[in-house]
Amino acid sequence: MRKLILSTLSIFALAACQSESNSETLKENIEEQVKAKGEVCDYLTDDDVREVYGLDESNQIRRHESYGICSLDWKKDPTVDPASNHYSVSMNFSTLNATSEEEAAKGFDLIISRMTGGMKISNEAIQEKAKEMGIDTDLSGVLKDGVSVKGQTFSEVDGVGDKAMWSVKTSQLTVLEGTEVFFVNTYCGGDKAEALEKAKAMAGKVAAML
Repeated sequence: MRKLILSTLSIFALAACQSESNSETLKENIEEQVKAKGEVCDYLTDDDVREVYGLDESNQIRRHESYGICSLDWKKDPTVDPASNHYSVSMNFSTLNATSEEEAAKGFDLIISRMTGGMKISNEAIQEKAKEMGIDTDLSGVLKDGVSVKGQTFSEVDGVGDKAMWSVKTSQLTVLEGTEVFFVNTYCGGDKAEALEKAKAMAGKVAAML
């Protein structure tokens, strides 16, 4: 639960850093973007996941969607349970709401810049975002010192979207496609090379739908 809250709040805190708008405007933008895009899990289909990761019907895929993030997880070998056998993929769109490709490109660069430099999210900001997102749990004790998002190192990835950057640390691919910026995260039993390969393939599937 704590991991989900942290990752979700970090995404929305990053979104707040991208915009000079107040939190109410940000909330409206998020809601409007969700309406415009439809269900985020429409872009992450079981058929595409099975194709990219080489799964068959014996691999039971669990699907979760919350706060604009779609995530799927499964066991590569359904009969065993070590950590190296656990796989997952998730995606979400940024809250840029760009109206032109130029604006989206600038937003993409800003996102990478923010994540490269790192940021500190105060406990007060977390509590405010939690309320906006419908999380009633009191996080003051768990996150009393706020959340520090450490800087990441990115490498450019060719062959997907208009531009894409990969973070080995978080196994996250940030993709610019037209007026959209989206994120694909994947865990492949701890294999970072495979994670990049699969994230790129899944991002290509998503980009083709935009």
